[in-house]
Amino acid sequence: IAVMKERELVVNTLAEMDPIDDRLAAKQKADAPQSCLLGYNTNSGLRIDLKLRPDNLAGFLPYTSIVNTLLHELSHNWVGEHNALFWANYGQMRVEYLCTHALLSSTGYLVNGRTSAYLAGVVRYCANGWNIKTVFDLVMEDLAVECAPHGVPLSDVAPAIWDRCVQIQKMNGASGVMDKYGVPILAGGNVIGGRNHDGSTHGTSHHDGGQSRRDLIRAAAERRAAKDDNSSSTKDCHSNCSGCQH
Repeated sequence: IAVMKERELVVNTLAEMDPIDDRLAAKQKADAPQSCLLGYNTNSGLRIDLKLRPDNLAGFLPYTSIVNTLLHELSHNWVGEHNALFWANYGQMRVEYLCTHALLSSTGYLVNGRTSAYLAGVVRYCANGWNIKTVFDLVMEDLAVECAPHGVPLSDVAPAIWDRCVQIQKMNGASGVMDKYGVPILAGGNVIGGRNHDGSTHGTSHHDGGQSRRDLIRAAAERRAAKDDNSSSTKDCHSNCSGCQH
């Protein structure tokens, strides 16, 4: 919620991907049997489908895997291709998500006697409390695996992710800053899809005519659709099937 609130991300429909969906069956027969389909984003957030259950339908996939897939698909609201811009944006969102849990944990926020980091399965990222360097290092460790199949070097995405880490640290400090609902405030700095210090949207100019971020998203999506009339509007995202984790 904190990530979507900060970036004003809107998803019209969030649904479970049918475990026997034709797309999944087709992917399993593809040339890369070591990969599996975990989710897809249709029309830049009009609909996001997530795989919640393993192929044998016994139980559910790990919560961390589902959340990472959701963040991955949300990043497609801004960037369609798996390029450096996409991975930088995704990495920033991962940092924001993990920092939210780290901040909640450091302020003593508990749910039934347990921290949100414990319940979300991200204790290893928050083991040192509110330590932005730990979060950055572990996110980059994860991205090293995820970016490799797409040929995107970490050196192309690390600066933007680290800049976001610094911005969050400056805004929140060691004690954390919460809104009235107890949700950490992660605003501040120039982030992809975030607010600048003056309240404007990063990547836009004052010539945008005061358009809302949603209007800008819609305009960008329309421009992208005009360019890709001959391509599918659905982005299928895959990850290594080892534990179905990113």
